[in-house]
Amino acid sequence: MRSPVIDNQNIKDGYELVYQRPATLVDTAMHYCPGCGHSVAHRVLMEVVEELDLQSRTVGVAPVGCAVFAHDYMDVDMQGAAHGRATAVATGIKHMLPDSFVPASGSAGQLACRQVPFALRSIDISQVWHVRAEPDPAQRWLRQVIGEVADIVSAGARALP
Repeated sequence: MRSPVIDNQNIKDGYELVYQRPATLVDTAMHYCPGCGHSVAHRVLMEVVEELDLQSRTVGVAPVGCAVFAHDYMDVDMQGAAHGRATAVATGIKHMLPDSFVPASGSAGQLACRQVPFALRSIDISQVWHVRAEPDPAQRWLRQVIGEVADIVSAGARALP
């Protein structure tokens, strides 16, 4: 059953609209366990895609596991990935479609740095976190480490013009 469309014109007097499902998020019940966080992550990601007008350029990568059904919930192009290979698939998509936005998630042990014997296009890597996590020492440390690794990789990379 689809939710009724609610906007500022059809809400009761004295109330205001504080949240509306992004158009990029399919209006369907999600199968995730309560409290697991996948549904919130999908919603926030689709809010960003809508706000930045990236829907037509987005290619999401669904990893094996709970999020394998992400294509059922996000109204963007999607690609499945073999177990442990979501970030590698996302990297390949980004190199083939450099103007695309390619969100992907992975678990520990799924990232690896390899020297390649050929030049690659440079790509932008973004980190997104909730404002609530901004002061968290573990989050700050992780963001710093990811930034340092990206700087090291960028400094040693041979890029195509």
